[in-house]
Amino acid sequence: PHKNKLWRTVQGFGIQWTGSQRDLVELVYGLYLTKSFNYGNIKLKGIMDVACFIFGLNIPAEKFYIITSQIKTRKKEEGSFFESLKKTTQEFREQY
Repeated sequence: PHKNKLWRTVQGFGIQWTGSQRDLVELVYGLYLTKSFNYGNIKLKGIMDVACFIFGLNIPAEKFYIITSQIKTRKKEEGSFFESLKKTTQEFREQY
């Protein structure tokens, strides 16, 4: 149990990351590459630290860099978190 007030507030929303660590890293990496935070004036590690804090995760730096390296060298989008998001969003739109 964290004594930090912000931590307790975040946890009070009951949001829990239930995807894989790889999915979260891929999402954060995509947000970093699109300069979605601070107009791109933030380090990748800073965004990852915030995401881990929000979701109460601990992704060691070495694992984070292994995953980002794998994302960079992946030749196909098949199986990627973004491909899954795209497919799910398209299916949702087609229903309505």
